[in-house]
Amino acid sequence: MGLLNDSKSQKKMSAILLQHSNKISFLSFLCGIAWFAILASDVFNNKTYFSENALLPGLVVREFNPRSSLSRLLDALKEEASAHPETMPTAWILGHFRQLGLDVYRNNYTVVYPFGLKPVYTGSNIYAVLRAPKVASTETIVISTPYRDYNNIHENTLASIALMIELAQTFRKHSYWSKDIIFLITQHENIGFQAWLDAYHDVSTSEFMVSERLRSTSGLIQGVINLEINEFHFSHVDIKIEGLHGQLPNLDLFNLVVELCNREEVPTSFQSQVNYFPSKILTWESWLHNFNTMVRMISLQATGLPTGGHGLFHRFGIQALTLKSVVSKKSSNSVSLIQMGRILEGIIRSLNNLLEKFHQSFFFYLLPSTRSYVSIGLYMPPFALIALPVLIKALYLYLSIQALESNNEVCSSQSNINYWAIYDIFSVPCMFSIALLFPPVMLNILKSRFSYKTEDFIYFYIIVVLIAWLKFICQINLGRDVTKIEFAIKKCIVLLLLGGFMYTLALVNISLALILTLLYVPISISIQYNSGYLVSFLQYIYLLVINPFVFTYLIVVAQSYFNDINANWWTHFERSVAGHKKLVLYTVEDMHFFNNWNFQIACLVILPIWYNLWSVKMLAVKE
Repeated sequence: MGLLNDSKSQKKMSAILLQHSNKISFLSFLCGIAWFAILASDVFNNKTYFSENALLPGLVVREFNPRSSLSRLLDALKEEASAHPETMPTAWILGHFRQLGLDVYRNNYTVVYPFGLKPVYTGSNIYAVLRAPKVASTETIVISTPYRDYNNIHENTLASIALMIELAQTFRKHSYWSKDIIFLITQHENIGFQAWLDAYHDVSTSEFMVSERLRSTSGLIQGVINLEINEFHFSHVDIKIEGLHGQLPNLDLFNLVVELCNREEVPTSFQSQVNYFPSKILTWESWLHNFNTMVRMISLQATGLPTGGHGLFHRFGIQALTLKSVVSKKSSNSVSLIQMGRILEGIIRSLNNLLEKFHQSFFFYLLPSTRSYVSIGLYMPPFALIALPVLIKALYLYLSIQALESNNEVCSSQSNINYWAIYDIFSVPCMFSIALLFPPVMLNILKSRFSYKTEDFIYFYIIVVLIAWLKFICQINLGRDVTKIEFAIKKCIVLLLLGGFMYTLALVNISLALILTLLYVPISISIQYNSGYLVSFLQYIYLLVINPFVFTYLIVVAQSYFNDINANWWTHFERSVAGHKKLVLYTVEDMHFFNNWNFQIACLVILPIWYNLWSVKMLAVKE
């Protein structure tokens, strides 16, 4: 406190910051990136361990061994699915669960498409409950899978359903269960999961989805294992953990799955990366492998989209993940569905041992491999360094404003600062951001008069609003001269808004915050009013590239290029327009069906910051 109250020390620190702010910012940015990168090495991160000792995965005796009955059941299901394409064999599945003595129910739901003429779609989920024999139904464990047949664009999940039925037959023979076990099969992928979750918790997540009340429920869901297994034999298991808004399951659940897979000698991968390197080894190859895995996780988590049906359980405080079978021609491993059943038996029995909800391990982390993790305490300091230049530059501008005011002839009580010069920082973004959130309303009004496709209307509506926004910004800034103080105030406020948003977002979705910080920090601190023509031109080009609408389009172009390298370069740009239209449409649909906030963040926060940076860049300063 003495240092803060010492005016001489304050003046020295202010002088140092005014003189070396660019050097400090540059050094902080580079050190933060380097620090974040080396966290991928096992030497600088932590090895995974169990915080929850009650799981006791090593003491679980796995007895699942159906021999040939599982393969016969799978063949019968394949035959039934082939005989009834495009529909779920509801009667067949219900009959097999009822034969085992389980409580079997259907959950019907209705989905109203939010755009245009609002067509109505229906679907149904199947769930069977194995009641714990000696305790009340206060807690439960869920094994789930989405129904996919051979006509689905994704790989079928018939093996998952057959395995669930066989597991139910094994589980019902034992009396040591302290929790109910629910076997859930959903229709229409994530829509079915959301409908069942709404009905189970008696809530309404979306006004466009109506799910009938469940005839019977169980207790608090402790954990969920979602299955995406398509064959009786496969090479390894890929573990998916990313959920809606970038939420992750408790790290103990992930560690439990990896540990039991290793005990059954089943290879595991994360982000499609199998780790062949021993832990705590410092080599270039191991670091590059871990860094690649961590970058893949960051890129997926940043989207805020769930990588499987498990991702919708996180919003209800339920720990869940997905196990996906992978068939690789390069691998000589052969994993059978029986081994997968033994792994699931071990997982469910370990979850059955839990005395309370998952809470002891981490919920915020990054995974460089299946056996190492980077906790929030390790990745937040380097992220803070990467974003620190924004705050340093804002403080530099604040000190500059004080220095300029002190040199004015007008006394401080009669300051000549025109605060109306910065009104557009808040008023203009508010007006256009709200306009971007109204495509459903506009579409419902105009759909009866025009025959445009929904995706085309939303796409061109957003383009029109963005161009109008940009033209309005140019109109109010071109030819308008401001003083150095007014320029510094406007840029300082924009930097504070950017810094506050980045640090807040990092506490929710570190991956999205990291990517936005890497994109926006360099341009936000480098904008000056006296830049040369070449520098200004390059800064305008960079600003165009990092516009959320343009940046997502360029990502689609890059994906098109990597998927088809031999095509002409203009072909990628042409066909990426159709892909980008669908991306925008799916983002808006997710906002209405699952309350995904990606579109809202882009409209209400990222785009206003982008336009404010563009506005600052266009300002002309009078000497």
